[in-house]
Amino acid sequence: GIRDDLVTGVQTCALPIWMWGGMVGVLLVGLALGWLFFSSAPADPPTPRLMEVTMRGYESSLIGLPHASPDGRYWAFSALDSAAAPIVIVWDMIQNEHRKVPDSEVTWLPKFSPSGEWMAARNNGLIFRGRVPNGRLLRINSEWAGGVSAFDWKDDEFIIYSSGSQDLRLLSIESGEVTQLDVS
Repeated sequence: GIRDDLVTGVQTCALPIWMWGGMVGVLLVGLALGWLFFSSAPADPPTPRLMEVTMRGYESSLIGLPHASPDGRYWAFSALDSAAAPIVIVWDMIQNEHRKVPDSEVTWLPKFSPSGEWMAARNNGLIFRGRVPNGRLLRINSEWAGGVSAFDWKDDEFIIYSSGSQDLRLLSIESGEVTQLDVS
């Protein structure tokens, strides 16, 4: 029953021993079940699977870095054709079809524009662009740009690229004009 402590004036409740035993039993069963369900070794993460693609007429052993269009429908990558010439391939993920981009010989590392309307690729000092998905790659810059080591789209109107370790340039898609950027 309930009783008053004469010294502190606090009411306490004395529980029968069988209730204490029941609460301890429930606690022990809960701990045992928790240990049983949560202490087992975590499941192994799924093993990544390699998707093997057979492309007739292409040397699939040498495929460059793939690049996805912003909507994820198209993937573009470099490959070697049957004559060992570099080309650009576009894969339509919805239709599950791939094709060589027209006039993409000797171009590498294709990248889609931010809108996904255009794709660009490079060949040493030259940058090419074509409309997705069926456009031919046409040269944007009229002169050798000092070796394009890396490039990316700034937006659909400009491409930014480096032609050396401390050199960034901005290429206008419409005019082909190149502006050196001050990165100091």
